Amino acid sequence: MSINYVKNDDLTVTLTMSEELFSEFFCFCADCGELIFIRDAMRIDGEYYCQNCTTSCDICGRYLRCRDAYQTVDSDYDYCEHCYNNETYRCSDCGSRFRYEDDLRDIDGRWYCDDCYDDHAPVIQSYHSMKDYGDIVFHGDESRKDALHMGFELEVDSDHRVKRDEIAGRLQDMFGSFLHYERDGSLSDSGFEIISFPATLKYHLSMMPKYSEAFKYLLESDMKSHDIGSCGFHIHLDRRYFGAKEDSSIAKLLYIFEKFRPQLMKFSRRTETQSADWCRSRKQNYNTNAGWIKQAVIESKAYNNYQSRYYSVNLTNSETIEIRLWRGSLNPQTFEATLRFTARLAGICKTVRAVELAKMTFEDLLGSDKVILAYWNRINNK
Repeated sequence: MSINYVKNDDLTVTLTMSEELFSEFFCFCADCGELIFIRDAMRIDGEYYCQNCTTSCDICGRYLRCRDAYQTVDSDYDYCEHCYNNETYRCSDCGSRFRYEDDLRDIDGRWYCDDCYDDHAPVIQSYHSMKDYGDIVFHGDESRKDALHMGFELEVDSDHRVKRDEIAGRLQDMFGSFLHYERDGSLSDSGFEIISFPATLKYHLSMMPKYSEAFKYLLESDMKSHDIGSCGFHIHLDRRYFGAKEDSSIAKLLYIFEKFRPQLMKFSRRTETQSADWCRSRKQNYNTNAGWIKQAVIESKAYNNYQSRYYSVNLTNSETIEIRLWRGSLNPQTFEATLRFTARLAGICKTVRAVELAKMTFEDLLGSDKVILAYWNRINNK
């Protein structure tokens, strides 16, 4: 056997050999037709394939034609059909396969991908699921540094069985993703929390027509808030608003909620029993009057003592300061006045010096806001 070759002007070489000799050393890829050495080729089902047209199963190692390989949504790994069907995770809705179990979410024993999850997830989520709900969106035109952003948790309940998922679904239609809904162990099987994304006071006030409409619908659906003793209206203050003055602002807030507790209790419409359960005085936790505020601020840096949240001013959250004293309400005027007053207190704590704060009366705290004053006069005269 002989091989003849011709060296062309462009320096390429043309080989001429017998078919028998050619087939001993060379072949063509059955898929792309590329000329390859037999020793470098992959033989599958009696055919030769080049390396670019073959792969291997990441699970069992079996060699495959690329066109026969399977891939999951969340990876570039290749699978044979058997391993694809038996070693990956499948969305119970669309049937898509995933390499990693964490890319699917469980609802009552069935697993769904992110695209299908919302179609099956209950409107009312499990407790504190908003932390995993997605990125927190801050609403309002002003920056978090210049304007306080507040998120609220409004608890609603009923004294008899209601279709709470249907009720929450109606609210979801009204507010979209701005509100979130969660179960709460302090409420009955009919109750749930309505939780907002953080927003400026200006943004919340622009939403008052919607809030009023929602409250009316809740009342018509036999839901209550004020009239269920365990329901609260918790407002979270964005810590970033206070900036470098965060510690001093917290100290002033603790001072206000202790010095003016009798008036604030009246403002909140809470009873002493309710307060002891959900929003007690922090000072009573210390054996001395001296330095308790400073000590409370220092201790709050841990952020993680869950049981320490049941104070009027909850400091266990790293991103927010939670005001827990206010009682729940589906009265739009009460709701608005409480938002306005809470924002005012935060502003006072950020801007007013401690020595000036010590001279202020409760009437000074109320200020001149007509909505706040109208609410206070109504409550104070009862």
